[in-house]
Formats: sequence, C-alpha cells, structure tokens
Amino acid sequence: ASIVFVNTRETAESLGLGMIPFNKDFEVRVHHGSLSKEVRETTEYEFKTGKIKGVISTSSLELGIDVGNVDLVIQYHSPRQVSRLVQRVGRSGHTLHEVAKGVILASGTDDLLESMVISEKAVKGELEPITPYEQPYDVLAHQLVGFVLDVGKSSLLDVFNVFRRAWAYRNMSLKILENISTFLSDLKILLVKDGTLLKTRTTRKYYYENLSMIPDVKTVPVYDIASGRQIGSLDSSFIPKLKTEETFVMSGQPWRLVSIEENRINVERLKDSSACLPSWLGELIPVPFEVAQEVASLREKVAKWLSGELVACPLDNYPIDEESKRLILEVISSHIKEEVLPTQNNILIEKIPGSLIIIHACFGNLVNEALGRLIATILSLRTGISASLSITPYHIILSSEASIDLNELADIIKSMKEDDIPLLLSSIKNSSLYFWHFLHVAKRFGVLEKNAEYTQGILRKISRLFEGSILEEEVIREILKEKLDMENVKRIISKINSGKITIHFTVRLHPSPLARDALEQVNKELVQPKTPATQIAKMVKARLLKEQVKLVCLWPSCKGWESLRTVETLPEKIICPKCGGSFIAVTYPDDQSGLSRAIRLKRQGLPLSDEDAKALKRGLEIAKIISSYGKKAVICMAARGVGPKAAIRILNKPCRFEDDFWMAILEEERKYLKTRKFWGN
Repeated sequence: ASIVFVNTRETAESLGLGMIPFNKDFEVRVHHGSLSKEVRETTEYEFKTGKIKGVISTSSLELGIDVGNVDLVIQYHSPRQVSRLVQRVGRSGHTLHEVAKGVILASGTDDLLESMVISEKAVKGELEPITPYEQPYDVLAHQLVGFVLDVGKSSLLDVFNVFRRAWAYRNMSLKILENISTFLSDLKILLVKDGTLLKTRTTRKYYYENLSMIPDVKTVPVYDIASGRQIGSLDSSFIPKLKTEETFVMSGQPWRLVSIEENRINVERLKDSSACLPSWLGELIPVPFEVAQEVASLREKVAKWLSGELVACPLDNYPIDEESKRLILEVISSHIKEEVLPTQNNILIEKIPGSLIIIHACFGNLVNEALGRLIATILSLRTGISASLSITPYHIILSSEASIDLNELADIIKSMKEDDIPLLLSSIKNSSLYFWHFLHVAKRFGVLEKNAEYTQGILRKISRLFEGSILEEEVIREILKEKLDMENVKRIISKINSGKITIHFTVRLHPSPLARDALEQVNKELVQPKTPATQIAKMVKARLLKEQVKLVCLWPSCKGWESLRTVETLPEKIICPKCGGSFIAVTYPDDQSGLSRAIRLKRQGLPLSDEDAKALKRGLEIAKIISSYGKKAVICMAARGVGPKAAIRILNKPCRFEDDFWMAILEEERKYLKTRKFWGN
C-alpha cells in the first residue's frame, strides 16, 4: 500500500483524475480537507482494511490518523520543508523490523535541487527550528478573561505575576497587560476599576465563543451554471483573490469563475484543455530561507564543475536518477552560456516582452514575499506604475500593463534601505492579506462577532477605527510572523548596500532557462479532457426541463386559471383548459404577491399599486412571447435571470442545431450572473 502526498488540493484532484483509467487494476482514492467528513472516513477505512491500495493526499493524512500498514510514501513535487518530508515518509514502515521508505517525484530544475537539499537535511536530522509566538496579544486577552472568570475579582499586579510564569509571556511588561485590560474594558468584556479586573455581562459569552485560536473559515458552495449542481466548496479566505473570468480547478476539472454571490459561487466548465492556477500558488507551504540558499549554493557548485573548477560532480552525492541529473546539468549549462547564474550573492533581473520582469532571488518564499511587496510599493510611489506580484522561493515576478523601466527597477533594488521597511508595512495595511488577518484577530479579541462575515470594504472601514490600537499591532505581528521574514530581508538589503550581493540585469526576447522554470511554476497547467459543447448543452437541457413554473392565464374573459407544471411536461403550444385561450404568462412557483396578485386585483376591478402594475405589465409581455413561441418561450423564462428581452434575443437567434438553443440560454444566464450585482431591486 502506498500514500502519494501532494502539496495542494488541486494537485490531489488532478492526479486522482489521471488515475481513473488505471482504477480497474489499482484503485486509488483522493483525500483532502475540502472533501466531506463521510468521504474522508470511508477512504481511511478502506485504505486501512486493504480494500484500496493507494491514496493521494494533502497534509490531511500527515498527523493523528491510523492509516494501517504503508509500504511506501511517494512525495509528488518537493515537500518544501524538511519537517514535512520526515513526517510524511514516517507514515510508512510501521511494522516490526521495517524502516520508513519514501520517494520524491520532482519536476523542473528548481524542484529537483530543492528536493535534493531537503532530502540531505532530513538524513542529517536538520529540521527547521520551531519559533513559537512571543506574547500573542489575542491569546493573552482570552486567558485574561478566563482568569477573571475562574478566580473572580483580581488585581492587575496579581494577574501579571501569574502570567509571567508562562514561557511565552516571560518578558511581558506590565504596560502591555494594562493596555490589553483597557482594550477589553472599552469593549465591555471586562471592567477595570482602580487596578482591579471585574466581570461584566459579556465576559462569559466572549470566553466560551473564543475557546479556539484556529480561524473559523466559512466555506461557500460552488455551482456549475450549466447543470445547476454543486461541485464542491471554497474557503471564504480564497474568495477575495478570485476575479471574474479567473480559472481554477475543482473535482479534477478546470472551471471559470462567472460570479460571486453572498452564499454561492457560480462557475462554468472550461471548453479548452487547460486551466491556470494562479490563485492557489500563494497557499503552498513556504520554502525556508536556508533551503533556498542551499539550492543557490548547489547551483553554483554545479556551474563550477561544468566550468572545470571542481573535479567531482556535486550531484554524485545525492540519490537521484540519471534523467534528473541530466536535466539539472542541461538547464544550468544552458543558462550560464547565456546569462549570469543567480546564486546566493547574485540577483539577476530579467525583462522579457509583455511587460514581465523576473527577479531571480534565491531567498525563499517569506523573504521574496516581503522583498517583492517592498519593490512593488517603491515602484508605484516613484513611477505611478502598479505591478502585480507572483512569488516562488527563487523568483519575484512583476507584471504590469505599463512598461517597467529596467534601469529604474535596478536602481530601486540597489538603493533600498532598512528605513524603507515602514513603506512595506503601510502597503500591507491596504492588502487583502491584512484584512483577512484583521478579521480573525478582531474576532479573537471580541471586536467582531464569532460567526459574522464581512466584505473587504467593510473590513477596511472597521480597521481604520482601530489604527494605532493593540488590535492593529497584533494583526501586523501575526503577518510578520507567518507571512514575511523581515530579519532576513534586512540582511539581504544590507548585503545589497554593501555590494556583497551584486545586481545584474538583462533584456531578452525569450525567458532564460531558469526563468522558464519560474514561469511554469506560476502558470502551471493541468491538461484535462475537453468538454464538448454538446455535453454542456445536454446538462443545460436536463436542468431546465426539470424546473417547475407557474402558468397564469391572462386572457380577459378567463375567470382565472393557474397551474404549477414541470417544464418537461408542457405541450409545444400552451392552451388554458378553462377558456381555451393561449394568452398565458409564466412566473416562479411560489409567486403569490407578484403576477398572481396583480391579475386577481385586475379581475376584481380593484386599484393596482405601482408594483402590481409593473408585475402585470411584465406578465403581459411574457404572455405575448409564449403565445408566439409556445414551450420554447417557457423554457427561456425558466432560466436564471432571463426576462422578456433576453428571451426574445434567444428565440430570434438563428439556431442550426438544437444545441445552439441551449447554449444561447446558458450565455444569457452567464451575462445575468456577471452583471447581477449592478442591477437594482
């Protein structure tokens, strides 16, 4: 039995899809956190009992789950951290006298070199150091409230003496405790009176609503607009990063975002064979600074061997296959013939057509994230050019609609000072990264309700109210701890200023060999089976024919007829069974206050309100269309967001084949979903 560990849910789904043709002989399941608990537990049970021999998993099978006897662990792509590799490979060889066995399947030069460095560190036992949080303010606030609940009326000095015994707060000053107590008092969670802490009516509620420091992430269902079925769900934390027309992968299929509503995301399956994954790259496990630096050092050693400076090939010290060795030598050899090799002490800035700048910087994800944001901020302040940012452990990629001057950019990097770091912090406070952390820290402090959801615009306004507060300070501290490596950024800036790190730049018609590796990481493609229009049309047809509608006769002499019908059961020409008329409108099934009410008032000779008159006018327009086009018109009106004008567009559109009709409806639904947020009530 084998576990294939991957770094993202998309990769798990993609590999699972690719294994379908082989499932008859070797059934493989997918396991990750976005699948339902029932699906995960079934997979775990069948794998443990031997019913299935393979599982493709993210970190969801790393810890705390008994997976039975595993013969081999396969890591697909670099594990990115030494501790990850050790933990994952350690899932195998759990029986007596066996040892853990693992294989890394890498792709690309950087991925190969990174996997080699991490493997060597794992064998030597060089794990990443654990750096616990120092004085987390939100945890302190919660524990302070718990202390008062447990002990009752307490003096600040007594609380201070108790809390200083905890390692994380060993260096805490009394001033910090006073500030947090005052903050909680302002929120009416505690009462501070003459240096004494007292309970309030909301003390207990706050404490028990915030027992966990793990962010509660809301998931939003994702619907295929063609079939109307739910295909999965996305964490709300990803939604601010998604833009209309952006593509992503779910359930092993490529999808394009159509619209985001309050409680659902609407997507359509792509017709072409590829989907880019820009939105998810930033969620990968960060590669540490030390690993990236060793990869740079290994590059340099390979280059020296190629130039004859070293006798033994440095790759011979690693357990890699000949094909991997050949690829590394080929790429580095090609690169050093064309450009300076990016290493620990060389930064290469490469400009290629299309306003794309690739900064080769071997400093790991957290350093490159900080450096990239700082460079983009200074570039914007100096030139007014806004550049989008993509990061790998070895590259900072800037793209902009306007052309970025290479000399200007080189000067920005060379002239960066430690004094510029506040600019980075200022720009972060306007980013989606900041607002996401603000949301969860504010909930842990009791500023926001635990289950509340807020748009980024509202969070921006709320965050402004807490500028300069201990809440804002904790948000920034959390981001600096989890997302940015500021200590190493300072060291890099110092080395650039002193000339220990040299800046090189080049203009190219095509990406250099090492740049191609970067672009493949940022725009990684998943090749999927093409979904023909015929299949999509069938899904639209199946959905709309199952829709239920209410038919209402508007013929003046009719005494009133309404009927709930499924679209599929309707005849081609629709006739009222009471009066024999064909002047029939369609409305939604539970319509009581719209068209149904308006026609009742009209027949009774009672006055119509503006809303009633509007509903009746719309009904008359629909009845005219149905009178002319019959069942086809009802089908159009059953579609989401299709009104009389859109229905006329569909019905008047030349359709050579039946599929053309269903695809025309889908296109109108898509327009509606994309523009709905701009419509009035």
